[in-house]
Amino acid sequence: MSGLIGEGKGRVAQLDLFEQVQPDNGQYTNSIALYDIMPKYVWQSEQSRREGGTLPVVKRTFVHEGDEYQVEVKPARLTFDDGTEMEYYPAEREQIIEEALRKIAIDKRRTRLIDNQVGVYFTVYELDAELRRIGHGMPKRMIREALYVCNNCSIQVKSSRNGKTVVSAPIFPVLALRSRSTEGFIDDTESMITFNPLVSAAIMSLDFRQLNYETTVRLKSVISRWLHKRLAHRYHWARADGEPFRIKGSTVVRDSGMGAYQRQRDAFRAISKALDELAASKVISRWEAHHVLGANRRIEDVDFEIHPSMEFVKEMRLANHVRGLVSERARILKLPKRHLRAVEGEGEETAPDQQAAG
Repeated sequence: MSGLIGEGKGRVAQLDLFEQVQPDNGQYTNSIALYDIMPKYVWQSEQSRREGGTLPVVKRTFVHEGDEYQVEVKPARLTFDDGTEMEYYPAEREQIIEEALRKIAIDKRRTRLIDNQVGVYFTVYELDAELRRIGHGMPKRMIREALYVCNNCSIQVKSSRNGKTVVSAPIFPVLALRSRSTEGFIDDTESMITFNPLVSAAIMSLDFRQLNYETTVRLKSVISRWLHKRLAHRYHWARADGEPFRIKGSTVVRDSGMGAYQRQRDAFRAISKALDELAASKVISRWEAHHVLGANRRIEDVDFEIHPSMEFVKEMRLANHVRGLVSERARILKLPKRHLRAVEGEGEETAPDQQAAG
């Protein structure tokens, strides 16, 4: 595609480093720890209400790097041509589209700084092609609808420690879809979104980590995708013969936004199925579940012990290496950075026993 809006403009060194994935074979993107892991999507089958109906604000608590946060998800209210209004939560459809846009941004070097926020230029045609390629094809009408949901919903995150708001913004604060009033949308002309301020801030401060995009988007379970990202961000020391990754079932339920289950054992069973999918996808080699018993020997929780596959070990080593390259390049260019801890000896930055609590 030629003639992109802003082509060659809005480029800064941080964007070049964000696009620096290895190997450059289209398999990898970069992930943002706090933003990508927080439970901002609503996993439920009924996503909308008819005209006049409303959806409640979803309120959740999660923990990231030892700090507790509250997230509130306000649904998007869309008005259609016939006057019908519906409300939508950002859900699995919106998550996959956000992943695909980040992939387009990296593969095609489309990231740009737009009014001090990181954005990407794309066409609905190429977004549609990418979604179909990864097995998530949908009508273009639904693609545009999902983009509007991302632009009209609101994600507010507060720190429990001091009560301050970390961010309050849509998933895509700015959305520009090219259209003509008489001919409808033109799918092969350029459109644009800006990413959530948390994503922009992380990119500009180089606080991201390489992720196997192909694995993430092809996982069928939303819990599997969340666990894959959690492992990618936290399991830096992964070795085939090393310490396993440990996480409690209650931690997965709380932090992933997987939803309420009438029975706790059903939630633990859903996590077990997600781990089976990760094993089938060669992210992990095996896993074990250890029951935490309470009064009357009732199961109160489950400690999941996760062992990496050789493929995942290689990916962690590669991600550690790329992180080191980004840190070194940032040092040479004297760029501001944060959270690039122990890049020369990645894998030792956090002791396994500290990670065990999830």
